[in-house]
Amino acid sequence: MCRFLTGKKPTKRAALALLRFSAFTLLLVGWGTSGQAQNTIDNVGSAEIQLELNSLAPNENACRVTFVIKNDQPQTLDQLAFEMVLFDTKGGVDRMTKFDFGKLLPQKTIVKRFDLSDTKCTEIGRVLVNKASLCKSASQAVDCNTLLETTNRTGINFGQ
Repeated sequence: MCRFLTGKKPTKRAALALLRFSAFTLLLVGWGTSGQAQNTIDNVGSAEIQLELNSLAPNENACRVTFVIKNDQPQTLDQLAFEMVLFDTKGGVDRMTKFDFGKLLPQKTIVKRFDLSDTKCTEIGRVLVNKASLCKSASQAVDCNTLLETTNRTGINFGQ
């Protein structure tokens, strides 16, 4: 295995170390190319607030909705919430609800999960971001509606 370097037959320990190093290197290379959620969030044009619908998964008697959100602005958003409309699979409005993302630090990506009680994920056909219902920054005025860009990693429609 390493004979060409030293001219000696490698020990089992050296061979194992080389094998581990090779596996670790492949893991790093694979990790760099398979970070789909991070790449999706980071590669959204010039948006300053990036909101990704990452997954919908059953959780007991609820549907767990997972978002990845990134504040690409230079200032902290002290409070951020979005009013969203959930549509059923036939296109009818099921409900309007508010998802409160709380405080977002500048240049920071976070994951937030929300459980929609008494809801089956398979019954949700679309999620519409209706508007930013709360958007406050202590340092300056912010219009989160114009700064928002949405992405989606699920099989349902999501956006503004």
